[in-house]
Amino acid sequence: LLNEGLGEYVDFKDSTSLRGRLLIEPNERLTTDLRYQYADQEAGSGYFMPGSADTEENRLPGDPFPFPLNNTTYTIQSNIVGVSSVSFDDYTAKVDYGFDGFTLTSITGWHDLESRNDQDLDQTNREFLNIDVDDNQSQFSQELRLVSMAEEGLRWIVGAYYSDQERDRTLATFLNVAGFQNGGDWSTENAFFVPQAPAILNEQYETRAVFGQVSTDLTDRLELTV
Repeated sequence: LLNEGLGEYVDFKDSTSLRGRLLIEPNERLTTDLRYQYADQEAGSGYFMPGSADTEENRLPGDPFPFPLNNTTYTIQSNIVGVSSVSFDDYTAKVDYGFDGFTLTSITGWHDLESRNDQDLDQTNREFLNIDVDDNQSQFSQELRLVSMAEEGLRWIVGAYYSDQERDRTLATFLNVAGFQNGGDWSTENAFFVPQAPAILNEQYETRAVFGQVSTDLTDRLELTV
């Protein structure tokens, strides 16, 4: 999609990703499975097509808003090219150890994500309102599990799970006050943006769980699982 006013394409995308795995089996009882995943992406953002045009005759009667809203030409008019970026790292370590009669499994995970979105919020070719969003998340998780090795008779699973997740998000808007002070001059040359009070989100979640399952054969054709 082309922003004709800027002469630039706004739906661009550039991404890089990487995956890796290392499997270690030092003996018949122990297996270690290490995995890593990385991604980094930058792309266009906010290339909407509002029903508006930069013509005074299209303004609704008595409309105090500085941009007319009743035109249906539907072209991309933003005066800046919006940009969104996201990157994340994923680490996972899975360890299995076979004892006599059961297997102990440990699964450890770490996830880290950073994203940003910078765009023209009013979606017009005037310098009026911009937005910038930062979102950062991280999560640690750990699971321990015991699984019986029996294929018949009494079979069971028991385990515990823990997760700690944090998220910090800031949504900031910037208003060009010069347009109101200069009699409707919304040009880039005279723009003076003032940051508004940001919306801030700070979250932290902890998850704890225990689980278990028991299965047994009642007959050759009927199994009971609790």
